[in-house]
Amino acid sequence: MPSLSASARRPWRTAAEALLWVAVFGCPLARGGVDPAVFFALAVVAALALAFESRACRREGLPVPSAALGLAGGALLALLSALPLPAFVTGLLSHRAVALASLPPEPARSFVAWSLDPPASLVDAVRLAALAAVLVTAAALARQERNARRLAAAVALAGLAVTLASVARFLAHASTFFGLFSIGHQEILPTTFINQNHSASFFILATVASIGLFRVAHTHLERFGWGAAATANGALALTSLSRGGIAALVIACALIVWLADRRARLSRGSRSPFGVVMIVGLVFSAALLVGVERFLAPWRKSPEAAVDKMAVWPATLRLIRDHWLTGVGRGAYSPAFSAYVPPGIHATFTHPENLLLQWMAEWGVPVALAGLFLLGWTLWRAYRRPASQDHPLVPLCDALFAGLVAVLLHDLADFGLEFAGVGVPFAVLLGVLAGQSAGPTRLHERGALAFAGAVALVFLPLGISASHRLVDGQLARVARETKGAGPQRLDAAYRRVRATHPADPFVDVTAADRLLDLGLDPRLPLGERSDAVRRALPFLARAQSLWMSDEPHLLTARALWLIGRRPQAFTELRQALRIGGNTGAVVNEALRIGATPRDLASLPEALSSSWPGAPVAPLFTPATGAAAVVFDLWAGHHLWRLSRQTAAVLVADQTAPWATDRKFLVGACTAGAIDGNSVGQPQASTKDELPAISKLLGSIADRLTAVAPSDSARYVCAADAARFEGDQARADRWLQAGVAAIPSDVSLRLMWARRLLASNQPEQAVSALRGITDPAAGNLVRQVRELRVAALHAAGRVRRAEAEAQDVVDAHYDQSWAHQLFASTLAQDGLYVRAAREAQVAARLTTGAQRVQLEGWRQALLLKARQELPPTQPVP
Repeated sequence: MPSLSASARRPWRTAAEALLWVAVFGCPLARGGVDPAVFFALAVVAALALAFESRACRREGLPVPSAALGLAGGALLALLSALPLPAFVTGLLSHRAVALASLPPEPARSFVAWSLDPPASLVDAVRLAALAAVLVTAAALARQERNARRLAAAVALAGLAVTLASVARFLAHASTFFGLFSIGHQEILPTTFINQNHSASFFILATVASIGLFRVAHTHLERFGWGAAATANGALALTSLSRGGIAALVIACALIVWLADRRARLSRGSRSPFGVVMIVGLVFSAALLVGVERFLAPWRKSPEAAVDKMAVWPATLRLIRDHWLTGVGRGAYSPAFSAYVPPGIHATFTHPENLLLQWMAEWGVPVALAGLFLLGWTLWRAYRRPASQDHPLVPLCDALFAGLVAVLLHDLADFGLEFAGVGVPFAVLLGVLAGQSAGPTRLHERGALAFAGAVALVFLPLGISASHRLVDGQLARVARETKGAGPQRLDAAYRRVRATHPADPFVDVTAADRLLDLGLDPRLPLGERSDAVRRALPFLARAQSLWMSDEPHLLTARALWLIGRRPQAFTELRQALRIGGNTGAVVNEALRIGATPRDLASLPEALSSSWPGAPVAPLFTPATGAAAVVFDLWAGHHLWRLSRQTAAVLVADQTAPWATDRKFLVGACTAGAIDGNSVGQPQASTKDELPAISKLLGSIADRLTAVAPSDSARYVCAADAARFEGDQARADRWLQAGVAAIPSDVSLRLMWARRLLASNQPEQAVSALRGITDPAAGNLVRQVRELRVAALHAAGRVRRAEAEAQDVVDAHYDQSWAHQLFASTLAQDGLYVRAAREAQVAARLTTGAQRVQLEGWRQALLLKARQELPPTQPVP
């Protein structure tokens, strides 16, 4: 077949490169590429790019890096794992897959897939095939120096694009990106990635690409531009506040300096690495923008997160031991891991946050080791090949090598490469490296077109079809379609979902919860309610075998109580408490099913004797156990929320003499006041319990005086007791004494100021609030500011109230409540047009029903303005 001339190949190559640019820019900007829709769009783009590049490389063929072979093989394996095979064949590959597919009440099946979540495996097969096509195309393009530079520039400029989008959102005070998706994490400058660790990995790749281009730049202007890009991308990696990301960036920069020094020693004529040291210094100088306090915040804020992350690794090793041959199926880690969750961990883990453990868990040990070897071989060839020749792109390759190694190390404690926002730039930069050290393996035109066609015609349709059967989407559709349905229809609908996701206990828990809601519905006939409970029991039995959590046991207790098996119900409650350790959840479930005060008071003693010989926490000793339960009742407002105030008073009255714990006393005091923030008249629904509540709060106040005399809760408790007795003057004296004794307590001063304002003493309320700085808690900030503005208005100091509201907006411009406060202040002063503008800003900063309400308020303000203005003066 005749080869194409250079001029004839150029349009095809340009089109392929343009498509890679689209992928590199589009995936990070589209929520970091986490949605399956991004995988499907990427598959189309990657297949077209591969087809175009194969046309340009008709004669010599496309270089195939070892890592691309691994990706293509992984995609094929994920596809095969999701296809139903004869049960005896699947049993040889994964005995657990056959056992779960036939676990009662499901009948035995003749054909079973070895993946424990076939739809997720099919969707992931599309992503892996698309990344393989991206890697091969990038490697083919990067054989030419200018194309390699441009592909590295695409990643560097994509980092700047995400940075610009983040800055634009910040300056516009928008709560969403592009009006489509909201921010889901707590970075200093939130980016389009929903996970700050993924954002850090992406910006590491963009930073090393910028540093590499800086080192191979031809002019001073180019060098300055790429230096500025490296500084900006490095700063965003630092401001992500990702601990692993910051450590990986340090490793990448250190590797760049080490490789530059090594090249300088190997070749005496090479330039000094001072330029590298300078740009690395610029990157690290961005840390000054973060500040020491913010830089170290992640280490101080969430040590529990790191403990939880590492705590699941031993459990993941147990999962790998049980599925060492073929794994649980690509993308099926989350449902499979539910049976291995360590006790006391309540988070849901979609990934083990360790690249090697995830590969071994989902692909099996043999395939994981093979994939690790292929990836390592690609990087090793890229590291060794340029060192043996005078290659003009050696500094760029060194920088890219350092960044890829750093991101891989970061993924030993994260999972950024699982999503296209990090995976596509990684594959492109790996392709640039592989293109400079292409091995003998070649993919000729027919093979490339066949692979591109398979991606577009086989993987993509199967993936799109499977995306409609992912568990979250299926459960949402079932919830919509079965709204108001009976037990039989609910049972059949959730059985169909369970057949698709045999290892996911959340399906069974959701089904049981909905069926038990029908069992508790008094509007239904008794027979239908009994049928709903009976149908829920098989779901719960399956959920208990799949999930080491307290939730299935709590629901089982509800079901057993409904069918009259009270002792077994309490056994399930004790089991739930032993697994989860959540006293509040157990008490809440006991109240929901109708437990009496005597049941609740005896529950801790039963708990303390239910497993003799086992270590018992102090919480469950007979002396304080009942008090701890009552604390959960009161502090969580379980009884008050369920309108069972009498039961709460009886239980608390029985157990209060045992309580010596300050935490219980403060919690009971706070909840017992019904409305601790407002010292006013008690609710009408509790007037028959007022004497008992007043007596109880008085005794708690006395106990607090003995246990913690300097605690502000004793003043609140005593004031509430006096209020319930009807002695408001004594309640005021207690609050005033508390403010005088503990002037730094913001909550106490807020209560006293509200009381002064309610008794028509606004000037005194202003004085009570004077000198309070904004507290750390956001809700207290809002309360202080709103009350101060209200007090100034009530005192007739209108201009000062407006100035105070303006200060609130200046300090909290991105908060909707601040603009609502300013709008309300302006409206009270008759400035309806300005108030409408602030209401509009407030509406933009919120979503849902509140946004609709604010828009309606804005229209009402504009209507009021039209009524107030003369007919000749239009409303601005």
